[in-house]
Amino acid sequence: QANPDNWAMAGASGQKTRLVASLWLFALAVAAVSALWSLDAAWNSAGSSGPLSVSFLAPPSLVGAGGDALRRGTGASAGSSSSHFSGSSGTQLATCFGLLAVGAVAVARAGVQRRATKWPPSIAVKGELPGEKYQTMTTKPVIKSEKLNISDEEADLYLQERCAGLHKLMPQSEEEFDDEVEENTWHWGKHLLGFSEKGTASLTNAKNRILRKQRQFFQDYRLFKPLAMKYPSMVKSMRKGQYPGIENRDLAINSKFVYNEEKIAGFSYEDFVGATQGNTFTGDEWKLPQEGDIVTGQVVGFNPAGAYVEIGGKTWAFLPTENASLSPIADAEDVLSVGDEINAKILEISSESAIPTDQDARTITLTMRELLSFKAWDEIDSIMKGDEGTSPVLQVVVRQMAPFGAVAQTKSGLEGLIPNDHLAGREGDATLVGQTLSVEILDSKRDAALSGQLNPYEFALRFSYRNYVTRKLAADLEPGMVLEAKVKAIAPLGVDLEVNSYPCFLRKMDISSLRLGDLGSLFEVDETIKVAVLSVQKETGEVRFSTRMLERTAGEILKDKEGVFARAEESAKKYVTEVERFEGNVDGGQATSAEPKKVNVDLGEDEDVNF
Repeated sequence: QANPDNWAMAGASGQKTRLVASLWLFALAVAAVSALWSLDAAWNSAGSSGPLSVSFLAPPSLVGAGGDALRRGTGASAGSSSSHFSGSSGTQLATCFGLLAVGAVAVARAGVQRRATKWPPSIAVKGELPGEKYQTMTTKPVIKSEKLNISDEEADLYLQERCAGLHKLMPQSEEEFDDEVEENTWHWGKHLLGFSEKGTASLTNAKNRILRKQRQFFQDYRLFKPLAMKYPSMVKSMRKGQYPGIENRDLAINSKFVYNEEKIAGFSYEDFVGATQGNTFTGDEWKLPQEGDIVTGQVVGFNPAGAYVEIGGKTWAFLPTENASLSPIADAEDVLSVGDEINAKILEISSESAIPTDQDARTITLTMRELLSFKAWDEIDSIMKGDEGTSPVLQVVVRQMAPFGAVAQTKSGLEGLIPNDHLAGREGDATLVGQTLSVEILDSKRDAALSGQLNPYEFALRFSYRNYVTRKLAADLEPGMVLEAKVKAIAPLGVDLEVNSYPCFLRKMDISSLRLGDLGSLFEVDETIKVAVLSVQKETGEVRFSTRMLERTAGEILKDKEGVFARAEESAKKYVTEVERFEGNVDGGQATSAEPKKVNVDLGEDEDVNF
């Protein structure tokens, strides 16, 4: 925007009018001084007889004792008179030179070509915030004043062409003009108030008269300044220096200023009006964002509470620190930098401004949490699908230890649970808090997490630290192998084992074909037993051990545990042979004619465990 004083509310003849007015004022000042000189001379020529003989222009030294001599008409009067004329002439000469100087300055100012300049001369840009770590930057003036090489006639013709083009884009009939005047008059009158003021009514009538007397001017001027119709008295006021009350009675648009404005801007008022649909801003490109919209912006600055983001509005949007990441962070600068382009969701459209110098303004509040959540879940889905370029191993940070497991968070910010039976013997270990563990994904509930349908005690992600640890063990195992294991702990759902120094788990349903009660009556802590490999997933490191497949009859381990372990290798080999023969008959289409000998292939289900 240009300095308002440069918008020419000048007379009909512009600069020439100011020049002529200055010359007339100078002539009147000279005539007034001449009249005083004549009056002074007349008084002094008859001055020996009365008090009026004292000159208006006489020096102060002659008004006093010298004045008494003048009134007495003594000989001293002649000497004083001579001194008086000498001092008066010096004063008159100084006054004359002073008036000449004032007139010269007035003429020079009247002849200066006023040009549009950038206002203010510097503008605040990104980073202009208080604080030691926040830098302040300002731009240099981008507009230079240049002498306009255009005559008054060419400028007037240029203005006429601009007005004609703008009237086509923003037409207004006489009736529409009168309607707008009446509507503004109603607003100025403040008729909805419960009282009336004489001053308000007088000012309202004055504004109404200004618009109606200067109809053509305001019909043209609104094309360049749409708010002129609402503030006619402000437009009429010259607002020059220390004389804000002086008014122009014959308003005209400064054609050279319009020419200079468009030359500096690089586009015309017609271009602007056309791009803004006649200053209505109704096009799709001018639609304001709404709550819930996804916008793209650029980070332009920070403050201790968050980041400022330029999204194309009148003011910067604000991204609070807690909305900048799914993970807990102390400062938005931990995850963002000035110049970063981000996508965010509009959380609130009219919240309190976070700019320290603009507390009364309203701003847009953004959040990245929802978009970051979608992105993080996409990564989890890719890992579970085994997409190319993904690894089944995740790095998580343990946030807290709970009675049911360890609460961990991925690098992308998603929270999950490592159940106690998947902590590889480190359940309840408080030293894990803050440590980074390598884990694998057991299962996920994306839809429930994004829809908010999870119960307070549920986790959308479950991880396994044990599977990662046993991956090396799984690489060397095959189904049917018998291994020695040491009982580390007895739990209601199974037994924690240590196999080849790796923590493993023997589920209750894999111990025996019969329903089991208290496992403490069957095993003891630190007892060495034998287990067979029932299945192994080398890709995930999951190994399933069993003592059930070592039984020759259902429940044998409950009656003869030592005998079961003594015959473990033989029983496991027989089990694998029977399974392979059964699978071979099925593959060869002989399952109905040559059924294998009945063995404990079907492990059944354990009603005590909900799998």
